[in-house]
Amino acid sequence: MPFPLPESELEKTEMEIGAVFPSSYRLAMIQSNGGSVEADDDVWELFPIRDQSTKKHMSRTCNDVLYETKQAQGWKTFHENAYALANNGTGDLLVMFRKGKEFENEIFHWGHEDGSLILVANDLSELKRV
Repeated sequence: MPFPLPESELEKTEMEIGAVFPSSYRLAMIQSNGGSVEADDDVWELFPIRDQSTKKHMSRTCNDVLYETKQAQGWKTFHENAYALANNGTGDLLVMFRKGKEFENEIFHWGHEDGSLILVANDLSELKRV
């Protein structure tokens, strides 16, 4: 169950990465840290941002975007500068790309078997929350 995220917790993750997330992603995670979206004819579970503000929030966010990105980097087909945002339960991920000290707005469906990328949204705000 998603819950609001203190902006200070999101900023900790951005500092750790060394890049700022797009404003639509920041707003979505601050309002509801996690949850589900529809994209590419599938339902995707958004990975939360690590929230260390309480023990309860720490346990609920152990599969945060940084952890899940690190796991995905173990795949030979995972793209450099990609960050994992969500999964659909089949191994595929929704990703966005870091460019320097910022992230690009576009959201892609990354296919784990062949590394394919399909643009699913020009911005997270285009994806329907479910």
